[in-house]
Amino acid sequence: MTNRGRTLTMISLVAALIQPVAGAEPAAGEGAVLDRALAFVPAVAARCGDAELTAGQVRRAVRPRLSLLLSRAEAAGKPLTATALADKARQFARAAAEQFVDQQLLLAVALRAGHALDLDAAAERARRQFAEIQRQLGAEALAQNLAAQNVTEAEAIADLARQLAEQAAFTAWVEASVRPAHRVTAAEARKFYRDNQGRFRVPERVRAAHILVKINPGASPAERAAARARIEAVQEELKKPGADFAALARVYSECPSAPRGGDLGPLTRGSTSPEFERVAWALGADEISGIVETEHGLHIIRGGRHEPARQQTFAQVQDRLVRDLEQRRVNETLRAAARRARDTAQVEILLPE
Repeated sequence: MTNRGRTLTMISLVAALIQPVAGAEPAAGEGAVLDRALAFVPAVAARCGDAELTAGQVRRAVRPRLSLLLSRAEAAGKPLTATALADKARQFARAAAEQFVDQQLLLAVALRAGHALDLDAAAERARRQFAEIQRQLGAEALAQNLAAQNVTEAEAIADLARQLAEQAAFTAWVEASVRPAHRVTAAEARKFYRDNQGRFRVPERVRAAHILVKINPGASPAERAAARARIEAVQEELKKPGADFAALARVYSECPSAPRGGDLGPLTRGSTSPEFERVAWALGADEISGIVETEHGLHIIRGGRHEPARQQTFAQVQDRLVRDLEQRRVNETLRAAARRARDTAQVEILLPE
């Protein structure tokens, strides 16, 4: 079972500062594709009272989702067209705007309930978190990210402190006034498990990584030969003692998975092209394939751990299931509260239809 929604949380204004640490930066050339897909976002995407959701915040929320979507589509052998990507960008941007509005409305409820913002405590936490971001990224990379967002270090810390204070007030309200009314018993969880056993069956999976050199459908013989020469050069690098597949993927792969060292995550049957699947599923853990050609281009695949299909027992899922069912009830209550608050709030969604 998957959790159908976590407690609503404040949109981070400094998410882009830590994206490189999380491996969410797009592969070379992908950034321009994502920029074009998000070019429709206006300077202010939404307003709720005095609060505004900026284009920068929308892009930081949406770009990692689009990047992951591109990566999965490539791996499945079904690359997204520019039109399909633009449609997804609009869908994700509108979802971010709607979430922002709900968050602001629910924060107002929390503040009216007496959960005040503790900006002093949040400022200290913000300074510690910012220092950790700087340690992970390095001063130069952090400065570049700040410059790209047109904010100073002091402004970024102040923004982060405000977010942390809002999140603390919101969470305190949820835990004190919402969650206690939605506890789930073990008996309720067991009944859900009995009635939905199919949700707890884990399909057979394999983890794989790859290095891709793309070949466009209309490529000339010379272009195809050049692509093969590039992948063969990578293949030679992989034969050297101590070769690091992930490091080479980050440098040479033309798939959106490149920043993650080519890691495609756990794959199920039918989730990739047939040519890719036949090889990926036949490889042992850390075994490297020869050159594999698919409609996307030329791949070198590294095999990963195979996981057979299995049925999770109630004991294995009980704690998570109780939390998930409880969270579902909490989220339903929060969504209803946000809908009621919209009736009297000043809300504008400024994204084009």
